[in-house]
This record gives sequence, structure tokens and C-alpha cells, in this order.
Amino acid sequence: MLSMFNDLMIESYPSLPESPRAGFWYEVSPEGSTCSEGSPWHGLVRLGTENKVVVFFVGGGVSLDEEMSRTNAQRWSFAPTVILQDYIVEYGILSDAPENPFRNWTRLVVEYATGDFHVGTNEFRCTGVDKTVNHIGYNNYTLFMDEVLPLIGEPDTLVVTGSSAGGFATALLTNDVMARIPSATNVTACVDSALLYYDGWLQTARDLWRAPDAICER
Repeated sequence: MLSMFNDLMIESYPSLPESPRAGFWYEVSPEGSTCSEGSPWHGLVRLGTENKVVVFFVGGGVSLDEEMSRTNAQRWSFAPTVILQDYIVEYGILSDAPENPFRNWTRLVVEYATGDFHVGTNEFRCTGVDKTVNHIGYNNYTLFMDEVLPLIGEPDTLVVTGSSAGGFATALLTNDVMARIPSATNVTACVDSALLYYDGWLQTARDLWRAPDAICER
């Protein structure tokens, strides 16, 4: 379905039914998932006809410290909502273009609106203001995977990828994805367009995002 938002056409998809059909995109909004500012979060799933799966982490900025989290509405350091993100399935590895070799694979799209490279678990309370920023990308990802994995069977081939913040997520979460899809013995991780020089990753991951210990260690 198409709708209008600030003169832009937004693609949206129906909610996941009990019996999803292969070849159609569906929206998955698990209970307990949320964007950074509290609006509903969702991911996308499209079942394929090959026994192979792509897990794609969407990008969209990052928060490195409390100031970036607190002022995000003014500065847009990171995407605060998943609105406008569904368009991504029209392009590249997610598209239905005849030249796309992945077009018949199952595709799982983890959308991004938490500023934490998809690895946070923290409902962060900003100091001195009545504001909570949900850096809970790992929670959203986990809830999404719990809901869609029963639909995909036991794929033998897995590609984990993403660009920008999603590229960082690919580097940090491929082992996690592999553990959830143990049937896949042919695995590729493809990090796209993700490079930032910053000395405080450990502190950010541990104190601001409260990423799981195994991720903080990386």
C-alpha cells in the first residue's frame, strides 16, 4: 500500500498472517518492540522458494553519547522511527529485479530506529530532562527473529548483510544470527559502507546501549 508523508510516497505492507505466502512482503511488529521515541517498530519478511536466507540490517545513524541521544529530535543523529524505511526492499539485494541472484531467497529485514547498531537493550533516561530514549535494537531484533524463524524451515545457506549502521550490526551480530539458524552451513557476512574512527566504542556499547557482554567484548 502507498501513502503520503511530507509529499513522499511511502510503501507499506500488510501484517504477517497466520499462513504467509511465498513471494510477498509482510510487516512483523512483535509485542514489546519499539522505536527510540516510543512509536511502533517493525521488520519485514518475504518467504522465498529456495532453501536460502538473507538477513539484512538497515542503517540510519548512531548515538555515541547522552547528548546525541537527548538532542536527536533536533539533530537527527540517527533515525528515530522506521517510517520511510520500507522502501529499501525495492533495491539491491532485497529487490525482485531479474538480475538479483537473491530474489528467490527468503529475506528478513531488521529495520532500524534505535541509534545503537541493533545491539542495545537500554531504555535510557536522559539526565535533567523528562525523556527516555529506547536504545533497544537488540531487543527488537531478538523479538523479530523469534517470530519469523519458525516460518523459514532449515535453510542451508545464509547471507548476513547491511549498510552503514547495518554494516556494524552485521559485524557484531553475524555470530548471533548463525546460532539462530544452525542448519545453514554455507554462511557469508558482507559489511557494506561501515567505517567510523572512534575510541569510545566500549563505553558507548556498555553504558549507553547496554549491549550484551559478548557484543561489548568485540
